[in-house]
Amino acid sequence: MSARFLPVLFLLAACGGPPTLQGQVVDIWGTPIEGAVVIVQGQAGRPETDAQGRFTLPVIEGEHTLRVGAKGYIHTFHEFEVVAGADLPRPVIQLYPEPEETGFYVVSHGQYTALQPQKVERLGNELASIQGLRADPAVSVEVSSLEVIFHTDLKKSEILQLGLELHHLDYVHQQELTGPLGKSPVTVNMWVSQGEVDTELTQMRGRNDYRITTGPVEPGTYAFHTQGLLDPENLESFERIPSALRVAFPFTVK
Repeated sequence: MSARFLPVLFLLAACGGPPTLQGQVVDIWGTPIEGAVVIVQGQAGRPETDAQGRFTLPVIEGEHTLRVGAKGYIHTFHEFEVVAGADLPRPVIQLYPEPEETGFYVVSHGQYTALQPQKVERLGNELASIQGLRADPAVSVEVSSLEVIFHTDLKKSEILQLGLELHHLDYVHQQELTGPLGKSPVTVNMWVSQGEVDTELTQMRGRNDYRITTGPVEPGTYAFHTQGLLDPENLESFERIPSALRVAFPFTVK
């Protein structure tokens, strides 16, 4: 688990005056966020960060929840405990920018990279068929493991019901398909699924935002899709899906 999601342990220094917590709010690339509001739930005060993203607020001994938010960012919570008898650290709290439009956004170096939808096509007949993507992906990213922000109006239960999956694709020039005279080579020229990639879907504090993560990924082409559109074992459902919804979101990992 990334350190940014771990509970923070704040230690109180023994001193004569009221103890205060000093920290900084930055975005996920380390840029300070000015005007972020930092609140210890159940305590008075709503300090805002300065131009360097710094804040100061009083704290008392015990367990607390720290809420941090800023306009244009997904707010976050941190569970923490204040313990007497040691120095106070200076926590750095990271916020994710909130996308303005619905869609998939790969967290890449210093920015979000939005994925573009592409129509899923089917080739074949009632006996055998293959489905995939005609065009090369328009988006490429340089990452070692995937972190994607999914901004959507869907509830988590609806996402799970639709069966959101990430598949590894390969370009297929020809493939044998069964026809009236048996199996024959057919020109395909499509990006076709080579199997599903394990992902983890986590709902963020923003009600419309989800974080999708994977383990290490190899260079290659990938695509998000739902309802088994790219799944070679799920050909029967293709025709039941309206044409406008037969889309996937491909990208290339360098």
